[in-house]
Amino acid sequence: MLQLDEQTGAIILIVGMALCALGYLWLVFRAFGTSWAWGLVTLLLAPLGGGVVYAVTHLRKALGPILVVLLGLATGASPYALNKLFPPQLVVAEGITTGETDLTVTGMPNYDYAQLKQKTDLTVLQMANPEVTDAILAFLAPMSQLKRLDLSDTQITDSGLEILAALPALEDLKLARTQVSDEGIKKFLSQAKALNAITLTGTQVKTATLRDWKNARPNERKYVK
Repeated sequence: MLQLDEQTGAIILIVGMALCALGYLWLVFRAFGTSWAWGLVTLLLAPLGGGVVYAVTHLRKALGPILVVLLGLATGASPYALNKLFPPQLVVAEGITTGETDLTVTGMPNYDYAQLKQKTDLTVLQMANPEVTDAILAFLAPMSQLKRLDLSDTQITDSGLEILAALPALEDLKLARTQVSDEGIKKFLSQAKALNAITLTGTQVKTATLRDWKNARPNERKYVK
């Protein structure tokens, strides 16, 4: 798919501007060839449309320069048009950082979540996308090494928490602005043995519920509400 980086786009824009300037200089030259008066009008009154007036009244002489100016405008606008027609595709950020295997698909609305079934060695996963549902969480079940998971701004409910509670290595879970409830935290996440950090900003979960969860292991657990 054709895409332009910023440097290439800037070069094309400069070429377009150069063509516009060349075309207008040619128009000024043609205007002086008609008369000194027209030349001065075209040159000095360019910001006020002097060149346009000359082009309209002397179309045959101005046709060549006009075509060059139009070519310059089209060239300069082409990077914007191409990036609109072929928007840059977000790339899955996958790699190894601080000795951990991580995957980020946040901001990728067309990601095929079924691929997650094959990524059993992940330790960090970020997929804070609004299309993520409880059903998608089933793909995480084989991830026995997953330590940190970001599900903020998803459609996750208490049903999904049952799957997450079964992840044996999960230590840090972000569920900001999701639909989880106090009941789900008490019923499922209180049983997650490795979990020691929860983020529940923008949810209906009460602070008292989180305090009880923390107090079960006060020296290990923390929460953000």
